[in-house]
Amino acid sequence: QETARPLLTPGEVMQLPPDEAVVMVSSVAPIKAKKLRYYADANFKRRVLPPPALADGQYADAPPLRPDDWSGLAIPSVPAALAAASADGLENLGSADDGGPRRQPELSETVAYDSELAAPTADLALLDDDDDLPLPLPRQLDPAMQRSARLASLDPNDGIEL
Repeated sequence: QETARPLLTPGEVMQLPPDEAVVMVSSVAPIKAKKLRYYADANFKRRVLPPPALADGQYADAPPLRPDDWSGLAIPSVPAALAAASADGLENLGSADDGGPRRQPELSETVAYDSELAAPTADLALLDDDDDLPLPLPRQLDPAMQRSARLASLDPNDGIEL
């Protein structure tokens, strides 16, 4: 009994010289071919163009700047009713009875303070680097700062680093 053996095994394909390749096209048998470096071949060398020379300053083919609708706007002030409602951390922008949206924090945003971590009892405990606990977050983020961060992310060229 004879078994069919591939003309090139996968290992032989991986070990092909750098100037050879196997070309695979749909419904055609694989072709073992020599690679052509068009920039080094004498037949194609006359088609190779030099790289473009870049000029300093504005490029002639750069598109014109489009107007920005957001950077010129002032940040609107937050009404006192919304500021008072968000101060307690629970924002009710409509009651549950009238079907309005209701936001509640699911988890506590504060970290409980553990007095055992405050003072090490032994000298060797001073050498432990396990005290890299995250800092507690403020109870409620400032709405004006949140709006500023959103506006800053809309315009990457406004000079405000994120």
